[in-house]
Order: sequence, then structure tokens, then C-alpha cells
Amino acid sequence: GRLVESFTPADEEKTLIKHEQGALTKALLAPICRVTESTPPVRFEGQTAEEVRAWQERFRARLWDLLGVGERPWRPYTATELDAELIEQQRVADGIQRELLLIRVEPQLQIPLFVFVPPAAQGPDRKRLPALAVFPGHGTIAQTAGLKRSYQRGNALALARAGFITATMELRGFGWLGAVGHLRIDAAAKLVGRTWYGLLVQDALRVVDYLFTRPDVDAAHIGATGIGAGGALTLYATALDERIQVALVNSYLGK
Repeated sequence: GRLVESFTPADEEKTLIKHEQGALTKALLAPICRVTESTPPVRFEGQTAEEVRAWQERFRARLWDLLGVGERPWRPYTATELDAELIEQQRVADGIQRELLLIRVEPQLQIPLFVFVPPAAQGPDRKRLPALAVFPGHGTIAQTAGLKRSYQRGNALALARAGFITATMELRGFGWLGAVGHLRIDAAAKLVGRTWYGLLVQDALRVVDYLFTRPDVDAAHIGATGIGAGGALTLYATALDERIQVALVNSYLGK
């Protein structure tokens, strides 16, 4: 009894923590470091086109499961399942049309997205244009749409000015979908083998589904881009969906 009563947090630190701080840090991270030092389980070591395709299938399956995107195999939604609902439509800078829509990503959930349509894709003589999914970082589609100043730099609007149809979706945990913060969503998702990023990838692929349904989109030329967390989402979505032909990952990977 006396021993317990006289044992203070300071005593605990002196008696239990016997490592130098650097050595303790190394010891705490040792199991993780050992994994990075071993051969990655999905390292590509083939030489032929067939081996590339086989490796891609293994890699996608592994990444899909690690992120907890959802059920496999993935099935695109039809226009009926997406149930796109036009909320608002107006002309903005340089004759670009901005549409605010809701699309259904799950039976219980609709997400908002802004779609920007350049003049060339409007009217009776409209052309099919290449399209870009523009993913926000830790922010909202009001920022990617240029309605609020931020490090997103209104990139969805800027890219529409460059001649692309752009679609930018609200991220779970932000803006209109901020009823539950993204960190809480991530913590809850991990309890059942999923992640916040995995849920976002699911939503991102639904945005690609939606772009395929639009008559003004050239479905053979669909890309993705984003800044920060939007760059991460671009990276993951492009790795998992061959329909995304080109990707620009901005401010996510670095030295």
C-alpha cells in the first residue's frame, strides 16, 4: 500500500523510461520501420505487358482494400441511380455556366458538386469537351469554385476558363457535408475497416460515373486534379479507376 501511495508520475518516468529520447522514438517505431525495410508486397518485377496488367490488378486490389473503398468488384452507377438533381444554374465569368447539383453516391447520401461548362459546350452547336474532376483539399467547393479566396485558387473555375468541363465535389466532413467532421468520420470508418480517404474515393468514382452520363463530355478524355488532400484523392482515384486518363497531383507528394 505504501509503495502505491508514494509512487508519483515523476517516479514512473524515472523508473520506466530508461532510454534516451531518440532511442525511445526508434524503439516505438521499430515495427513500422521493419515493414518499410522489407520488399514491398506489390513491387513490380515483371517485363511484359501481360505482367504489367497482372501487377496492376494485384496493386489495385491491395490499395482498394487498404483504403477501405467499399465492395469489389466496383459497379458504376447509371444515370438513374445517380439521380442528378439540378439546384441552381447561372452564367459566371467569360460566359461559363455554373451548375450546382446533387448526385447520389449511396442510397442514403447525396453530395453537392459544382459543374462548370465553357461556352464551346453550350447551345445547339455545342461540342463534347474533355472533363476534369477537381477535388478540394481541406476546404470546400466554394473555394474550388472561386466563391471564396483560399489556397485552392478557384481551380475548378480556372480550368473551365482553359476549356475543360470541370466537376468539383464537396468532401465528407466539410462545407455542406460538415455535420460530422472529417477526423471523426475517419475514426469511425477505421472501426469497420474503412477510412475517410476510402469514402472519398468512392464519391470520386461516382463523380466520374456522372461525367460519363453528360452529353457535353468527351468520355474518352477525363482527368483529375486537386491540391493538398485533393491531390491525395486524385492520386488514389486515378490509381483505382482506368477511366481517369490523366492526373495532376498538386502539393501532396514532396521531398
